[in-house]
Amino acid sequence: MGDWAGEEGSRSTDGTRPSDFMFQHIKSYKKITGDEVWDAVIQNSYGIVNHIFSEFSSQTGLLPDFAEYKSGNFIPAVGKLLEAPTDGCYSYNAARTPWRLATDYLTTGNTTLKNQLTTLNSWIRNETSDDPGRIRSGYQLDGKMMDGRNYQDLTYQSPFMVSATIDSKNQQWLNKLWDNAVKNNKSYFGDSITMLCMITASGNWWLP
Repeated sequence: MGDWAGEEGSRSTDGTRPSDFMFQHIKSYKKITGDEVWDAVIQNSYGIVNHIFSEFSSQTGLLPDFAEYKSGNFIPAVGKLLEAPTDGCYSYNAARTPWRLATDYLTTGNTTLKNQLTTLNSWIRNETSDDPGRIRSGYQLDGKMMDGRNYQDLTYQSPFMVSATIDSKNQQWLNKLWDNAVKNNKSYFGDSITMLCMITASGNWWLP
């Protein structure tokens, strides 16, 4: 989360944020600098995603807002780690992960996270019966809606556009998500994320 994050032991400095795993950026840093430390960052970050997926969200592919380091692994935050008691849930930070992680697959072809993304796409399509308007604004990692989150927000809806692009079988779902985004722009945060997701889903995300 920053260069102030440290080792296990301090409640305020033993975490990471999966929505910040921007793999295509990190791979560009490695290309420009030649520094092999970026390879370690990439592999460790892949490992965190797949560990949480396999151990905590194998049926949904959802990731938490924050993860904390415990006994040699990163796990979903227990209670408040940095922002709120819901830090271990799929909330306003984690909502970006379908966009962040799928962009790596789209731009580099790396398949390390494809199982997680495929599970995520399958779960959200089944959960909503392919209706973007039924995507709610926060979930437990097992797919249950968070208390009080029974409302719509493009922050949660639009990133699924990008994860949908990993498989042509999702084309109609992608079209619905796109149309939903066009019709429902109304807030700064959601609209900003939507713009970036539309750039990516339309094939216009550039690499340096």
